[in-house]
Amino acid sequence: MSLPKLSNPVYSTKIPSGKEVSFSPFTVKDERTLLMTKESKETRQIMGVVEEIVHNCITDKSLIGTLSYADYEHLFINMRAKSIGEVLEFNWVCEHCDKTFTTGVSTDKIGLAGELEEDLTVMLQDKIGVKIKQLGMTDVIDIIDSDEKDPIAIVMGLIDTVFTPDSVFKFSDFTNSEREEFLNSLSVKNLSDITKKSNSFPKCQLKDEKKCPHCGEMNEIVVEGIDNFFM
Repeated sequence: MSLPKLSNPVYSTKIPSGKEVSFSPFTVKDERTLLMTKESKETRQIMGVVEEIVHNCITDKSLIGTLSYADYEHLFINMRAKSIGEVLEFNWVCEHCDKTFTTGVSTDKIGLAGELEEDLTVMLQDKIGVKIKQLGMTDVIDIIDSDEKDPIAIVMGLIDTVFTPDSVFKFSDFTNSEREEFLNSLSVKNLSDITKKSNSFPKCQLKDEKKCPHCGEMNEIVVEGIDNFFM
């Protein structure tokens, strides 16, 4: 005779890419993984664990591979809220007196910054252009694994297709060396145009105002990035 299986509640949320996604809260196994990873404070490991837990908790597994980085942020924050609590605690350095204070911020203060443009094309020359895409979690992990300060590593994950008047080339169909050769041939302006276009992509952002308990002055609290929400 086997022990009965527990059923977890199911919640729903609209992710930044527009889909309605159902999910369950963290399990004890997920929570243990989170706690162990939190001790490491390594961004690459944190990203991998967030990706794994989101995959475990969403009910529609066919969405795996279609989610953007902003989708992962949104889902993880909502899963955390339903599993642990809807208040996030942060240590914040007062911008007025430079003293650190701990403050709690409700997850309902988290919104989306940026907006996905309809036109995601960037022209490189008169007849050659690229279409970019939102980074997925795997793209972000690949950037961290290579060099997150290298603009080529970032743009590598952003380009979806390269097009001419006659043809469209799927960028991921080419080898790393072929893609690097293409990217190294871009002008500095080309690289800047692609990066600038991607900077408008939606991302989760927490904004609130809190009074410093030491000096009594108000501080604007702004937090972005899964690793910051995670910690």
